[in-house]
Amino acid sequence: MTRPLFIALVLLLFAAAPAPAATDTDGDGIEDSQDNCLETPNDSQLDSDGDGCGNACDADYDQTGSVDGSDFMILRSMMGRTSGDADFDGSVDLTGDDVVGGTDFIIFRAQMNGTPGPSLVATRDVSACP
Repeated sequence: MTRPLFIALVLLLFAAAPAPAATDTDGDGIEDSQDNCLETPNDSQLDSDGDGCGNACDADYDQTGSVDGSDFMILRSMMGRTSGDADFDGSVDLTGDDVVGGTDFIIFRAQMNGTPGPSLVATRDVSACP
């Protein structure tokens, strides 16, 4: 086989190779490079406080970079509130169901003493959402 023919064959093989499949670590249908909760399924990508971390993985309500007692106090003050209430804070609604309730508390408890995220959204606030 001549060298030009070999080079042409190699180029043809590389051109015909399929593109690598996109990675979706949490299986929510959102590519990791666009996912605002990389390890927590959240196909809605709801991000009520706009910090680049989705509600499902962001129980850091006071934007300090950690989930702690002050965040618990915020959650406690919102318990039972619905989106129809004047003082409803959507960022405390971790499930996105328009009510702050028991499931939000369970998710909060799992995130307690941790950090929000992670997120791979390029426009995220990295101080609030690693």
